[in-house]
Amino acid sequence: MTDKLYEKMKEEVVKLPKENQVAISSFDWGTKVEEICTKYQLRSTEIEDVQTETAIFLLGLTDFELFIINLEATGLTNSESAGIAREIMEKVFTPIGEKIETLIKGDLKNQIVRWDQSVNFIVSGGDYSNFILKQKNG
Repeated sequence: MTDKLYEKMKEEVVKLPKENQVAISSFDWGTKVEEICTKYQLRSTEIEDVQTETAIFLLGLTDFELFIINLEATGLTNSESAGIAREIMEKVFTPIGEKIETLIKGDLKNQIVRWDQSVNFIVSGGDYSNFILKQKNG
């Protein structure tokens, strides 16, 4: 991963929810992507392109279909981009997603949920901001 991409990722990751920040930062996705690309015998510039597209996906700036299209736009063949995307999904996106899920579930276990919170939410017409205001004032 280039130093420029690394620095940009550091800047942008802090804008994500806490669970996403922890999951992305705790996983060496850049090296994993490089390993996958090396398996497909990509040149260093192509590896950097794939890492950049992976970063864009991790930051939530694109979806998986566009991720594949963007890989093809870097000059990879359809079969290369499909294979690389599949492996990145299995070896990068899935583990990071599972880590995010685990962190969220862990946070939920620590929260106290009362029956009146649900009633207040329903009575508010589903407006979450009203629900928060009632909790602050109540």
